Amino acid sequence: FSNRFERSWGAITPFARVQATSEFGDETLGFTGAWSAAPATTFTVALPNLGHTWGTAALGISASVDDSLNVYARYQTDISREGQTVDQVSIAARVGF
Repeated sequence: FSNRFERSWGAITPFARVQATSEFGDETLGFTGAWSAAPATTFTVALPNLGHTWGTAALGISASVDDSLNVYARYQTDISREGQTVDQVSIAARVGF
């Protein structure tokens, strides 16, 4: 969801995003590997079971100033991931010459 608001100095666009994700792949909880120099020596790495269904929510804002400067900020988080927390903060600017 977003809406652009025109101002005398440019435009500002707040936005929100909600997304549902479902993983249909096999449940992989680990993998086994070996060194190429010692292929008979293997090792196994255990991975967490993160679940098959989760959601993502994001809030942010972008602004355009006189067609020469754009700025952007966003916060995003995953919801209901089992055993894992994912939070992201993004900030960007673009300057035209």
